[in-house]
Amino acid sequence: MGKEMEVLFSQELVSHSDLKVGGIAIFEGGLILKIEDEPDGASIVGFLKGGEDGGFCWRRLSNQQECNSLGTDWLLTIEPACDEKNKQSDNREYADGTPFYLGREGFFARFQKGRQQQGGSGPCDFDLKNNKKAKQAFSGNPVYDAAIWLSREHYESPHSKPLVKYCSSS
Repeated sequence: MGKEMEVLFSQELVSHSDLKVGGIAIFEGGLILKIEDEPDGASIVGFLKGGEDGGFCWRRLSNQQECNSLGTDWLLTIEPACDEKNKQSDNREYADGTPFYLGREGFFARFQKGRQQQGGSGPCDFDLKNNKKAKQAFSGNPVYDAAIWLSREHYESPHSKPLVKYCSSS
């Protein structure tokens, strides 16, 4: 008999409304971040990768669509600027060119309104330190080179690769 298949990390199939705010999940082939729960059961999510608009756009999900939850223990690292031999990037076509901002108020992800999104306002900033939607527009220094890891253990594992890598030189 052969060796049993080993699962490197687990995913849980959940409704988007059951995903915790600040949690990440695989949805429609992209990677989403749950930004906010709406009173009517809808969810505001931001695409960290993929989606109809190529990433870093927000969208309101109003039905009980399912996603593969990756949990809330994910890690964002600021990477050294990419060079020619480390130029691989999963997503450089951000809606406004900059996905993350660092300022006195904290560290934020900025999601633009998706082209298909009906209603709502313009950009949506998410406070990554406090796991909540920012109450007002945030300003700070842009961070172009970063990576998302499933967990600190994933980050510290030898030879592991991030779920998503953002690189300004690609």
